[in-house]
Amino acid sequence: MCLLWVIPIDGFSVESSQLMPLNRYFPQSWGTKDGLPHNSIHALAQTSNGYLWAGTWEGVARFNGQQFTVFTRGAQTGLPDSGIRSLYYNKPRDELLVAGNRGGVTSLIAEQWHAQAPLSSMVNHAFRDSNNVLWFALEDTGIAMRTPDGTQKEYIVNSSAYRIIEDGFGVIWFATNQGLFKYINDKFQLAVPDHNILSGPSFTLALDSKKRVLVGTEHGVWQQKNGTFALLHSSLADKSISSILLDHQNSIWVGTINHGLYRLSDLGLEKLDATAGLPNNRVFSLLEDLEKNIWIGTNGGLFRLRRALFTTFSQSQGMSGDFLRTVLQTSDGKLLSGGSAGLDIFSNDAFSSASLTTGEAFSVLSLAAVTEEVTLVGTYTKGVLRYENDQLTPYLNRHLGLPSNEVRAILLASDNSVWYATAQGVVQQTPDGKLSHFNEQNGLPAHFSMGLAEDREGRIWIATGIGLAYIQQGIVHVVSFPEHSDAQHAFSFSVVEKGTWITTDRGLAYFDNATKALSVIEKSQGLPVDKLFSIGIDHNSGVWLSSNQGVILTSLSSLKECLTYPSALLEFEHFKEENGLASIQINGGSQPSQFVDVDGNVWLPTAKGLALSLIHI
Repeated sequence: MCLLWVIPIDGFSVESSQLMPLNRYFPQSWGTKDGLPHNSIHALAQTSNGYLWAGTWEGVARFNGQQFTVFTRGAQTGLPDSGIRSLYYNKPRDELLVAGNRGGVTSLIAEQWHAQAPLSSMVNHAFRDSNNVLWFALEDTGIAMRTPDGTQKEYIVNSSAYRIIEDGFGVIWFATNQGLFKYINDKFQLAVPDHNILSGPSFTLALDSKKRVLVGTEHGVWQQKNGTFALLHSSLADKSISSILLDHQNSIWVGTINHGLYRLSDLGLEKLDATAGLPNNRVFSLLEDLEKNIWIGTNGGLFRLRRALFTTFSQSQGMSGDFLRTVLQTSDGKLLSGGSAGLDIFSNDAFSSASLTTGEAFSVLSLAAVTEEVTLVGTYTKGVLRYENDQLTPYLNRHLGLPSNEVRAILLASDNSVWYATAQGVVQQTPDGKLSHFNEQNGLPAHFSMGLAEDREGRIWIATGIGLAYIQQGIVHVVSFPEHSDAQHAFSFSVVEKGTWITTDRGLAYFDNATKALSVIEKSQGLPVDKLFSIGIDHNSGVWLSSNQGVILTSLSSLKECLTYPSALLEFEHFKEENGLASIQINGGSQPSQFVDVDGNVWLPTAKGLALSLIHI
């Protein structure tokens, strides 16, 4: 699939060499509603021109990343039937072998179809070996071998054969219902006649990293070792195996007949099934494409796992809900995230939820760590909660002095006072517990407040629904946007050494501490959207801007150039669903609505889960 970049910034990449947990891949699926002729994907292949091919009961579908083109029986392909069971791409010949029902076989070379003489029964697999010999695994009639001169031989004709492969030593292997066979030194023979499992039905074959054979059977995967075979993993021993794939990281992917998909890697054995998004637990085929994506052909459609620029955690990974508003890392390394379904804690690669002792439901808007042990949690209707030692308790609400229970931002100031941005103004809580209220009567431009920050000169910045202000020494100072700017709403802040960055409904503003001037970078300088919700600066001076239209990544140097030269255009990348975001709605209006953790990872709360950037600079 083509990705369109706006103005590229050098140095951004995804670490493809690092193993990624199975639940962090970006999933996507296709079915008949998307143009596939049938949802049973028996076979997968990719040709050198990048096309993906899927074999189904109703033809072979060519996929260009956007749409499917279907080829069926008839004069064009020369196939006697549209039922496709086998796809095999032979790279040296740049040939796609297509085979299936009624013994049909055809090959695609240089965009031309070349029909071949049909076989005696349905072809489950067609394969061309290193000596240019064609092998066919047939339903009910065994194995057929067709040499380059057209001579044909048959073996084990009263059996059904399913898969053929050539190992690194030139031996041809066959998975059949009568056991594992091999062809070596012009002899066709049972490979392990005294083996209890491998003398019984085997269904699929692959090669491991040393070009040795992996065999999928009714009782797990067996790996060739030291002249014999050993069980690959004991947890698969009771699974019927339908497909096996070795990827570029030497991870082994295993498709099963009714238990979904497994991956064996340095991370251990992981499972993906229909409860986690797989279209169906019956897996027919597996493929790693040229871009290192994993494709899975199931009985319910085509599924892809992609190492995208973002991964998203949601209810399917154990979160309480998908609609998130705020995220924060605490000093002990835990990641807290809040949203409409409550508060979740991510620790040791697993999510858990925090509940009130009363069992009442609550919706989270904001988070702030006030000590190493205590995090304050701002909510929609229950004021402020206190999270400490994995316990969540009521702390401050309207009955205890807050003007509103809707708390969208919390700030621990340098004097140890705590500030609360609420729907009815701002509250300062001194260390001794005294509360002071600030609203329109004190000079705020509006009572609805949703952002707080303290700059290097002690100003307490307040983002409101109608404008911007700061409080210094107890006095409210309203800051007006430039006359040429159409900005009205401010959302959040990022404090830097010489000033403060402010997200608004008309671009990104900057307050200069020295001149006390406010400047705005808008769409006229290249920003792709008007409304920006949050700003974060990573460990490499990358600047992350969130919006309702995805995530924008730029740099401090480009932003500074735009401030200095009004005619300069911003350099940026704009990330959306095609880059791995489950939703481009990155939620704002609460704080913090993005977070850069101690390792430099960028976390973003979205309408469909918690997004994590996998981009490295």
